[in-house]
This record gives sequence, structure tokens and C-alpha cells, in this order.
Amino acid sequence: MPNKNYERGRRAEYRLQHQLQALGQVVLRTAGSHGFADLVSVDPDTGVATFIQVKATKQNPKTIINAFMKAPPLTTAKVNHEIWVWHAGQWYMKTYACKT
Repeated sequence: MPNKNYERGRRAEYRLQHQLQALGQVVLRTAGSHGFADLVSVDPDTGVATFIQVKATKQNPKTIINAFMKAPPLTTAKVNHEIWVWHAGQWYMKTYACKT
């Protein structure tokens, strides 16, 4: 029997991947990765990369977003980090911009 939380999260990742691709972004899903990014998105016009963490939850999305903003992923790459939370049929998003 599949893990329902994993299935819910994977569906949210695919949902966001397809939405961003429809907006012209180049998006890669890091399947099986338990790292700091579920998706990597690149704007083809600017070349700006964004590491995206995706959550699908029944909890208050603000709680998850606030926790992410207090301790964003630490990477040496100069990329933006975003948290996207799928809750009650809609997305909640916050960006942690890289310091250049």
C-alpha cells in the first residue's frame, strides 16, 4: 500500500511543475531526492534559477512557510529558494531571494 503523504506530495510536485512549465519556465523534478529542492526552475529569459520546496498539507500553510523562512536551505549557489504549499485547493508561496 503506497504512502498517502508521499502520494499527495508527489501530486503537488507534478501539479506545480506543469503550471510553471505552462508559464514558460524550464522545470526539473528531483525525484527521489530528499534534499532541499523538490523542483528546480529556470527562467529561460533571465537564466535565474530557483530551488523549490513543495509541500501538500492539511496544516495551516503559514506555519510551514514561516518555518521555512526562519531557516531557509543553505547552499553555496546563488539561486532563489521558494516554498510552495498546496492547501485546500490553492497554492501559498514565499520566496527567499539569494544575496548577490
